[in-house]
Amino acid sequence: MKPAIRFVVCMALSMSAPLGACCMVPTSYPGDVDQNRQDVVILHHDGHQELVIRVAPFFKGSDVLPEYCAWVLTVPSKPTGYGEISDAVFGEAQRLYQRLEAERERAERMKSATNSNDAASAAGGGYRGLNIADPISVGPFTITEVTTEGEEAVGELNRYLGDNGFPKEDLGHMSYFARNNFTFLCIKILPKQGMKTLGKHLDLPALRVGFETKSPYYPGKFSSQQGNFALGLTLLTSDPVDESEIRAIRERLNATRPRYDNLWTEGKLGGELEKLTLLDSFSDVDRWYVNAFPSLGFNEKDGQSKPAIAGWTTDVFFPLTVDAGAFLRSPWLYGVLALGCIAAAIWIVKRPKAQLGEQG
Repeated sequence: MKPAIRFVVCMALSMSAPLGACCMVPTSYPGDVDQNRQDVVILHHDGHQELVIRVAPFFKGSDVLPEYCAWVLTVPSKPTGYGEISDAVFGEAQRLYQRLEAERERAERMKSATNSNDAASAAGGGYRGLNIADPISVGPFTITEVTTEGEEAVGELNRYLGDNGFPKEDLGHMSYFARNNFTFLCIKILPKQGMKTLGKHLDLPALRVGFETKSPYYPGKFSSQQGNFALGLTLLTSDPVDESEIRAIRERLNATRPRYDNLWTEGKLGGELEKLTLLDSFSDVDRWYVNAFPSLGFNEKDGQSKPAIAGWTTDVFFPLTVDAGAFLRSPWLYGVLALGCIAAAIWIVKRPKAQLGEQG
């Protein structure tokens, strides 16, 4: 069966709508749009991810401002839900990593002092093959999911983009996502009520998107034309990130290498992070592994003016390893051990009585 391509169109009712991975302006606009930075928090457990993302787009190359701005954000499967969340979550995530790092450093100093040698290691007909679902309302957004099948449908999606006010994309750039059955989320950002154009710099809130994915995912590949933007990414996973792969990911994102990888939490997180962990998908997580990927920019142009992301053959996934300690922390384990101890005690008590009865 041919891979399905899903295309989600979101029309914002006000400028309070979020903007994400690839920002675009109307084809008639004489200027361009770039991003200053992206802030991202990812929570992942047992094949489910909640992605929280916010960007800081700005317009350049023209004294006039556009009537709207568009965004395409890619995710590896059909979204399971959307939500609004305070942008305080980004600062909380960064401070969480910093706190865990400081705690680890104190523990290391204590080990050193005791000479320990233990190391810490838009809907409509006329588009061939597109299935258009009923619109879904989420806060200020109206979301329409459009599905089609086959990599050849990239051309049809491009026509859909052009017909609905989005600039068309290079077919080769889109083919990776089509081959791998990604979902495209498209958002139109309109001016505030009573305004004809957007502001030069958009102060946009965060958007939360849930979806299924085996490995945690950051949507970076579609942003190749967005300049050399900074990134503040914090990753929380119920299993640790594979440390044999994490160095290559940091190099790809030009991220600062911290002193520790896979720091872990104990107890509640508090604040907006705590709200995320209370979602049904994360209800049985008792420990989060935390990794930070701060970058001043990873999309510099080479000698031929080709941005670094344009050379990526894949998007950014974080391979995980099994949390071996989860079994030892499981209440089922202690229940089984307790039953075993009780059974052994009963056997020990009853065995002498049986032997005495045989002797009599």
